[in-house]
Amino acid sequence: MEINSISGDGILSQKNQIPKNEIQKELFRPEEHPLLKELRAADINRLSPLEAINLLNEWKTRLEGKSE
Repeated sequence: MEINSISGDGILSQKNQIPKNEIQKELFRPEEHPLLKELRAADINRLSPLEAINLLNEWKTRLEGKSE
């Protein structure tokens, strides 16, 4: 990044500036939890109430680290 000029109020103008949301966005991204993929894939509109409760219980058990 090169400084192009400094304005009268002290603001730096820069060449080849990288947008803030692009800087190292992958470097410190935490690994996604495996259950998030299952949650996104779940078709909740097609689950019966009993299936939904059982699925939530399964996920809760797995999150708590309990084995069945």
